[in-house]
Amino acid sequence: MVAEIDRAEQPLVVGHSAACTLAWMAADRRPDSVSQVGLIGGFPVADGETYADFFEPIDGAMAFPGWDPFEGADSADLDATARARIASGAVPVLERVSRGVVNLTDPRRFDVPTLMICPEFSADQAKTWIAGGKVPELAAAKHLSYVDIDTGHWPMISAPLELASVLSGAATGE
Repeated sequence: MVAEIDRAEQPLVVGHSAACTLAWMAADRRPDSVSQVGLIGGFPVADGETYADFFEPIDGAMAFPGWDPFEGADSADLDATARARIASGAVPVLERVSRGVVNLTDPRRFDVPTLMICPEFSADQAKTWIAGGKVPELAAAKHLSYVDIDTGHWPMISAPLELASVLSGAATGE
């Protein structure tokens, strides 16, 4: 991931869900190169925490667990076709990755402008969680902004034009 950042000119780095941690790690590794971090429907874990130990791995990988864990606000806006598309495209995450320990080393990551894109939760909820200590990495962020998108956890499926507009605005400074 940092090789692509090194080839780009001040990129906006975006992560969705658990990959918000990957985007945050990119800012940690290249704080002078990343123009902004976009976090969609997720939060970065803190240094020393496991990356994404959400579901029990089977045969060395954490596969998509089906829709039961995502019932409610996460998936209420997805029809059967969208659910099938997401499930069929889901790639299992190796257990050594999902249970890997995150290593953050550069405090300059807190200086990188960060945009929280809030789909299945609101910006107000995110602010409360961050202020309450549930997201220590973002509590230390110096330039944190928020955008609400009234959708579920997969706005790239359920609201792609709205999400694209938000990301385009972030990339161009609008």
